[in-house]
Amino acid sequence: MNACRKCNETKQDIEFSKNSKRKSGLHTICRQCSRLASKVYRFSIRYEVLSHYSQGIPRCECCKETNLEFLAIDHINGGGSKHIKSLPGASLARHLYFENYPEGYRVLCDNCNRSLGAYGYCPHKTQSTFMDFVEATGKKKAGGGLYRAKLKIEQVQVIKKLIDAGSKDQDIADQYDVVRETITRIRKGQTWKEVSYSGV
Repeated sequence: MNACRKCNETKQDIEFSKNSKRKSGLHTICRQCSRLASKVYRFSIRYEVLSHYSQGIPRCECCKETNLEFLAIDHINGGGSKHIKSLPGASLARHLYFENYPEGYRVLCDNCNRSLGAYGYCPHKTQSTFMDFVEATGKKKAGGGLYRAKLKIEQVQVIKKLIDAGSKDQDIADQYDVVRETITRIRKGQTWKEVSYSGV
């Protein structure tokens, strides 16, 4: 039996890590207290790093989210996954902390970070939607076919004229080689809100 000098509880020897430098052969702090201390230490470093790159209270640069559980460090110029894998057993926050906060990083929430990584934009900063991304990149749809090319502003202006004239969404979609949902979303004002023409 040993007493932990952190929590002052007397515990079984198995509750302590081994330490060959001590006469007892055990650490003076129990495993539970050691894990808690490590967790607090990691959190304090992470908070310091988030605060530095937020220039104050940790927050997402894009949507201003402040819940620490949702925040992450983003590589502004990309390559984050490869860089993190190259770190020898250290977290990114710990690496940045001991490297004296190098440039090229920012704080984003998980949602903004994921959207930027997957689609190249964040909905908080643009009126683009997932369908716009699909059309722009030619991503495959179910069945192996490809979604059509992205519309140009001049085409959207004409499409809005056709919509006002009473043309059917499918007819317009066939004319411009896009999926019908694209025209429907334009009709409902869910995409291309900023594009207008005389008469709109």
